[in-house]
This record gives sequence, structure tokens and C-alpha cells, in this order.
Amino acid sequence: MCLHYDAISKTFFRANKDSKAMQLDTELCNIAMGSSIVIEYCTKIQTFVDLLENLDVEVPEKNIVIYTINGLSSKFDHVASMICHQKPLPSFSDTRSMLQVEEQSIQINEQGNHDHPQVDHA
Repeated sequence: MCLHYDAISKTFFRANKDSKAMQLDTELCNIAMGSSIVIEYCTKIQTFVDLLENLDVEVPEKNIVIYTINGLSSKFDHVASMICHQKPLPSFSDTRSMLQVEEQSIQINEQGNHDHPQVDHA
């Protein structure tokens, strides 16, 4: 009777593990930046990757970069296009760094626009 319980227990655990892995993989594939800053967004992605790896599911680096790019907000369209056209694709770490630099540039430009409002000379 104990052997039967162990077999059922292992089967149930494996089924739950696979189910959880599918759920996490779906969430990772559909991740979106929304209003998050780059470091928050990338940390969330890395958390999903770590959770999947804890379930013995390896996520290829290329896929992580693709998911990251696909979920970016539109203000990162320019840098996303640049990243997509690199051969080979950069690592996730390099992608995160490029996005952080772009985010800083966007913030500086936005601050400059607030410091020097355009005047309508009409």
C-alpha cells in the first residue's frame, strides 16, 4: 500500500510541476512592461526564468531576450528595433543594460522639455 501511495504522490507532484511550469511559461511569454521602470520589468522577467529553472525548465537566452523586447512599452520602439537587428541577439544582461541607457536618455529628454518649454511665437 505504501508503494502505491508513493507512485500516486510522485505522479501528482509531476502533474502539478508540469502545470505550474506551463502557467509560468505562459506568463513569461505574455509579460508586458506597462508603467514599470526597466529594472523592475527585467527583474520580473528574471524571476519567472528562475522559477521555471527551479521546475527543471530551461528557458533559452534568446527566448528571454525576445520576451523582453515583445513586452516593452512603445517608448522603447527604437532601441527594441536595434536589439532585434543585432546578429546574434545580445544576452539578456546586455539587453537590460541597453534598455536602462535608453530609459535614462528618455528621462533626460523629458526633463529638458520641462525645463525649457516651447514657446509659441505665433
